[in-house]
Amino acid sequence: MRMLTLIVVAGGFVIPALGQKVGLPAPEITYKRENQKPADDPNLQIEELRGRIVLFFFFRAGNPESVEAMPIIGKIAETYGGQGVVVLGCTDEKKEKAEGVLKSHDIGARVFWYGPGVPALFEVASFPYVFIIDPRGIIAWKGHPMDDLEARVKDQLRRTPPVGADEAALADKLKRAAEFMAKKEYGRAETMAKFVMNVTDESSPMHDQGRTLHEKLLEQAKNWLDEARGMYRDRKYQEACDIVAEVHVRFTTRKQEGPEHDLVVACDTDIGRLRGDINTKQMVTRAIENARGVLKNDEAAELELAGDFVGAMRVYRQVLESSPKTAAGAAAKAALERLNSDPKITARIAKWREEQQAERWCQMGDNYARVDMFDEARQQYRKVIDQFPRSPAATRAREALKKLPDGAGASAPAKDAGGE
Repeated sequence: MRMLTLIVVAGGFVIPALGQKVGLPAPEITYKRENQKPADDPNLQIEELRGRIVLFFFFRAGNPESVEAMPIIGKIAETYGGQGVVVLGCTDEKKEKAEGVLKSHDIGARVFWYGPGVPALFEVASFPYVFIIDPRGIIAWKGHPMDDLEARVKDQLRRTPPVGADEAALADKLKRAAEFMAKKEYGRAETMAKFVMNVTDESSPMHDQGRTLHEKLLEQAKNWLDEARGMYRDRKYQEACDIVAEVHVRFTTRKQEGPEHDLVVACDTDIGRLRGDINTKQMVTRAIENARGVLKNDEAAELELAGDFVGAMRVYRQVLESSPKTAAGAAAKAALERLNSDPKITARIAKWREEQQAERWCQMGDNYARVDMFDEARQQYRKVIDQFPRSPAATRAREALKKLPDGAGASAPAKDAGGE
């Protein structure tokens, strides 16, 4: 049976983000999950799925087009689930009604509901509707599931392969985490170990390795806080604040008990003590701000390693804007200057932006064609072919033009500088 995870998003759990346009970050939401361990928070943020391709499927069981799309969604969940693609179904209908239509199409699911604000947050005006979110959390595509959805998923896998499907990349992260741990850079080691745990199934050997390393790091972080307390007593205030800030930022958890929870409580107690001392009140606040910036800079550096310079620059700019007076802000500024001065990187960024624009126009053509506005569809497809003839979208636009029925505006051939 093909598994499709369906989500519940209550109104109070919706967290607005930066928008719903292709190329921008997806709205961040939190959804409830069933069968969690007693010590775990039942809420899971979509952010925790970073590293995978996420497909949001907004549907209603009583909607004929939603039902028609079920086999396509089920096939994607079955075929690409093992390649790092996560399918999340979103419905506001009763559990029994949604379960019935899913089971009739051999799709096993946990059915929940979303709050009324979620479709508006994603700008969903009709059902069914799909969003493809890339491993960075960026909206890569949105549209009707009947618009060659499987081909779009395959293309996204080619363009941004999920790290969860690449064992070599995960093994490298675990190796680097162990190296960071040996150098007492426990925060960076924890971030990498936690990433591996988040993007792998709990039954996988790679997940076990990440969890084992995570457990060791919890012990080291506990000892690290003891060191910070000793530094505080010796009036080495900056060193103490830096350690406490690192633990506070890197070793976060929503668990309600267990070693992770105990570490967070101990760290929060230390922060309270530092904020209550006139010698360290401002110092610890600045240290936490800097630690958050360093975490984001590390994220940007990982994007650079993956060749995602657009994403890296976006994150560096966030750090520079939010923490301009910190060491992390200075490092982000230097990284931006380095990337902007590299002609090879700027050329790759320009090409990426062209492909994104071409994809947007091609998608507009698809939308027009779906509602029988064929002249408008031709106009969009030809614009793609004329301005970006060698882009992947241009190839798709040529094929789409061939499928349009003859009619007004069909006689003027599109200029095709790229050829097939």
